[in-house]
Amino acid sequence: MIDVVIYSVFILALIAFSLSPAIYVTNRLSNKFVFIENNSTKISILFAILFSSIATFFIFWF
Repeated sequence: MIDVVIYSVFILALIAFSLSPAIYVTNRLSNKFVFIENNSTKISILFAILFSSIATFFIFWF
């Protein structure tokens, strides 16, 4: 049970640190697609979760 709590806190920290690159990617894509421009906040959060999940996977894998 404590492992789940540690893992969750680690994921939340990585989401906070990956929010800046996610916003950058979303801003770059919003210049090309109207849908991304209209939903930029939601897509930035999804990118941040994606980046942090990938980072967590590689950190725990190696």
